[in-house]
Amino acid sequence: MNENDCADSQRKKAKVSLIFKQKVMETPITEENDESFYDDGRVCYLRRELLECEEYFLKKIEFYLTEFEEEKTKFTSLVSDLERELEDSRMAQLELLVKIKNLKNRIVELEGKTQFYKNKVQKYEGSQNITNNS
Repeated sequence: MNENDCADSQRKKAKVSLIFKQKVMETPITEENDESFYDDGRVCYLRRELLECEEYFLKKIEFYLTEFEEEKTKFTSLVSDLERELEDSRMAQLELLVKIKNLKNRIVELEGKTQFYKNKVQKYEGSQNITNNS
């Protein structure tokens, strides 16, 4: 291998390296800056590989974005359902509290009536004792 062949080999490696650097740095490879690389079959293959990888990853990203959107929609719906259930349960709880209060009031009322009638019975029994003793 003479010095010219070695220099050509180095230039081709540098060109391949440039393609990778351009991809990594997100600098688009245009026909103008890529045309000179088509003389080497390896570079064309590498470029094709890079483009296929890029397409693959873009498809993967789109797939995951779609998945995430669907999950977000499901969770948003679930949160809405749970909020509705919570509100319904709060209303049911308030209704139960009102019923409990009404029942307690009724108990107090019945206790008052019970005491009233107990007093009446005691008065009656007391008056009966007085009449029976006489």
